[in-house]
Amino acid sequence: MISFIIDIFILAFKALTERKIRAALTIIGIAIGPLALVMISSVVDGYADYVIEQIQGLGQNAIVLFPSSGYRFTEGDLNNIRAINNVIRAEPFYSIQAQARIGGENKIVFVYAIPIDIVFETIKSIEIHEGSIPSASEYVKAVIGHQIAFKDREKVYDIGDAITLTFMRSEGSKNTIKRATIAVSAILKEFGGAFILSPDTTIFLPLEAGQRIFGLNQWSGIFILARSSDDVANIVNELRNIYRNSAEIISFQGIANIVNSVTSAMSFISFSASLSAFAVAVAGVAATMITSVIERTREYRCT
Repeated sequence: MISFIIDIFILAFKALTERKIRAALTIIGIAIGPLALVMISSVVDGYADYVIEQIQGLGQNAIVLFPSSGYRFTEGDLNNIRAINNVIRAEPFYSIQAQARIGGENKIVFVYAIPIDIVFETIKSIEIHEGSIPSASEYVKAVIGHQIAFKDREKVYDIGDAITLTFMRSEGSKNTIKRATIAVSAILKEFGGAFILSPDTTIFLPLEAGQRIFGLNQWSGIFILARSSDDVANIVNELRNIYRNSAEIISFQGIANIVNSVTSAMSFISFSASLSAFAVAVAGVAATMITSVIERTREYRCT
């Protein structure tokens, strides 16, 4: 047996040395197959991860809960929501619509008093142009959108500047015009738009500002962040079972479905590309082996 194996290696080495060009091309062909397999898989998988990351950064795993007329959210609601499976964060928020003086004009801006870090966690594409995010205790400091700080590429508000907001507040059966002054702590880069809100025309303040600055005594809603887009549907169903007609649920299930479809499509493309590369490699090796067998058979018959 040992001598037989040695004879096989000697014969194989002799065949390689007799047909050096063919042997070299065969080795290269065999090497190209696995190399192409690895390269195509890496490129497709990398692009798929990039596409999915960009889409997921738009907030497709966010759910917003608004109280229906007559219902008021409490700490108990917040704790119940946080206990739902695959809910990684649930934070209350206050929201108002206000007017701000921007470049000599009064413009409508949206104001959210919310733990600001959850906004960046949800919409990962949002970036700070300059400044820093205020802490939870710095409730008079704000992160402002790009179109609030700039008008026609000219800076209107800088870090540390004060902005006066004019807003309407209900006091019993009356609506009273109120004013509040906040300080700019950070300016966002121009974003363009998101599925949840428009960061360019929004002012973000710490949660405590809702009560301390705007005098609000009732949460405007609860912002919920799911672990992934796959969990949105189950969480929405759970919330509907809990609240029924007591709250309005806004989810981005359509976006979540798109993300899942893109993920499946990219996985299929990666599998198809890998299978094709593997098939080419197998076909090349098989063609070389069949050719060699045929030639050896002819040599044997001739002898």
